[in-house]
Amino acid sequence: MDLEESERAMEEWKTNAKIYWDQHNNLITRLDKTLVRFFNNNNFHDCKVNECKITQGEIRSSSPTSLNIVVEYEQEEWVFEYKKIINLSINFNKNSDDSHNGFEEWGYHELLPVDDNVLSHEILFSSGATILVHFFDKDITVKRR
Repeated sequence: MDLEESERAMEEWKTNAKIYWDQHNNLITRLDKTLVRFFNNNNFHDCKVNECKITQGEIRSSSPTSLNIVVEYEQEEWVFEYKKIINLSINFNKNSDDSHNGFEEWGYHELLPVDDNVLSHEILFSSGATILVHFFDKDITVKRR
C-alpha cells in the first residue's frame, strides 16, 4: 500500500467513524439514559454467552416474542432482554474448520437505528457467528443476574 492509498483509507475511516458516532449519539433519546451510560462504560469484549432464550408470549398480544441473552462478563452474569422483537437472525459460521460451531467470545457489537421507531443490535463473535435483533425503541434492558 502506498502513502496516497493509506491516506485515502485513513480519511475514509475518519468519515465512517464520524457517521457511526453521530448515529450512536442520536440514540440517546431512543434508549433509557441508564442503558446509554451502561453501553458507554461496558463493551463486553471477550465475554461468554451462557444462554440464548427466545420466548413466545401470548398470540396476538402487543409483545409476542422476546429474546434473553445471558452472558458472563467480568465474573458476573448479565441479561440482555429484548421485547417486541421485529426481526431476529442468529447465524453460525458455516465455513468454520472447527468440529464445533458455537458463539465463542463476544467480539464487538453495534447498536444502530433501523428507522424512526426501530433499533438494531448486532453482536459479532470470534467464531464468525452473529446475532442480529431489531426491536422498538426502549424495548431493551440489560441487568445483572
